[in-house]
Amino acid sequence: MTPGLLTLFTVGLLASTLLPMGSEPVLVVYLLTADVPRVVAAVLAIGVGNTLGGVITYAMGRGARVLWQRWRPQTIERNRTTDRATAWLDRYGPFALILSWLPVIGDPLCLVAGSLKLPLWPCVFWIALGKFARYAVVVAVTLAI
Repeated sequence: MTPGLLTLFTVGLLASTLLPMGSEPVLVVYLLTADVPRVVAAVLAIGVGNTLGGVITYAMGRGARVLWQRWRPQTIERNRTTDRATAWLDRYGPFALILSWLPVIGDPLCLVAGSLKLPLWPCVFWIALGKFARYAVVVAVTLAI
């Protein structure tokens, strides 16, 4: 893996955790300097990294559920974003994770999916589909410019 693709993978991974950063600008800069075969590799690298980040966030939700059940606090502070994610996941199940690419709600969707113990592989499928579709749109728009 070239340094550029490793950078894309790493940025994709970090951007898909609870860290507040975006991966699209890095992909666009890479695409503006890449040839066509490297475009496919770039989308694969950043897409796999971003999907893995979503799965890590899902796993964090699973772990948080275990910790929560063991050490429940006496008071619960409600979080509007997490409540919205829970409502979506209760209604649509793993399919809701196709929206995991969205800013602000995407990471909480993955986190809450893990805490609700939704089945892993359907969650991975919908996370990957949403994230790769987003990058396909970024590539299409960037190359059309």
